[in-house]
Amino acid sequence: MPRENLAGWLYGTVLVSSLLVTLDDYTGSASTTIFWIAVTTVVFALAHGWAVAVEHSAGMRQVLGMAALRKGMRQEWSIVEAAGPAIVVLLLAVLGVLSKNQAVTIALITNTVLLAAWGAGLRQLSGGTPRQLATSALTCSAFGIVLIVLKIVVH
Repeated sequence: MPRENLAGWLYGTVLVSSLLVTLDDYTGSASTTIFWIAVTTVVFALAHGWAVAVEHSAGMRQVLGMAALRKGMRQEWSIVEAAGPAIVVLLLAVLGVLSKNQAVTIALITNTVLLAAWGAGLRQLSGGTPRQLATSALTCSAFGIVLIVLKIVVH
């Protein structure tokens, strides 16, 4: 389980899964897909970090400073880190081990399993019963499941 900013990891994982579904038909190669995932997650992390810094500065009634910006960027960098598992799988397509379609499918499944594991892990930390763990896992993985269904229906 990620140690810092689980919300960023969850958000980043759903963002990357959304990109995998969306980019599947629009990028010719796995390397191009990796490029767009990297660029998009960095932009989203920067936007979230900036928003956190602005909120903090406004709450403290201070001018937005570099320290607040750095703190916000560090906090939201987990959005970029969440792209790691999918990028690793897509690299297997770049190396010719998998086809791009296989890599996208495996990356989507991996992200969905990660969402389920984090959901169950969070519930376990709060002392949940086995039924609550399963419910939390299913709830968190629902985003990934919906995206996989969309990929099947649309593509």
